[in-house]
Parts: sequence; structure tokens; C-alpha cells
Amino acid sequence: MQLAAACYPINSFALLPAPAFEGGIFPAILLPCLIAEPSFALWLMLKGVNVTEWTKRADASPAIASPTEI
Repeated sequence: MQLAAACYPINSFALLPAPAFEGGIFPAILLPCLIAEPSFALWLMLKGVNVTEWTKRADASPAIASPTEI
């Protein structure tokens, strides 16, 4: 995911000084994104959320004051 996140700005910044170069690297530079994003979405769909752990952490976190309480 970190490599995929780095590819987006590299692709965008390559477009500014060298559009022809960017056209050549476009398929290769976005390959990590093509792999990382769908696999992360699939992992989230399969893994899901551990509701008991989520509730336990939410109850343990400090309460946030609403704007009317300030």
C-alpha cells in the first residue's frame, strides 16, 4: 500500500516536466496500485470488523464534548 501510495504523486509529477516520459511509465508505475487497492478491499470484505473489539475500544476512548457542551 505504501508503494502504491507513492506511485500516484510520481505519476502526476512526471506528467508536468516530461509528458512523453509519463506516457511510457504510466502502465508500469500504476501496477502496484492495481494490485494493492483491490487486494486491500478484498481483505476488508473478508476480514470485516471485530465488533466486540470495536465496542471495547470505543467505550475505553475518552468522550468527545459536543459543541453545545463547550
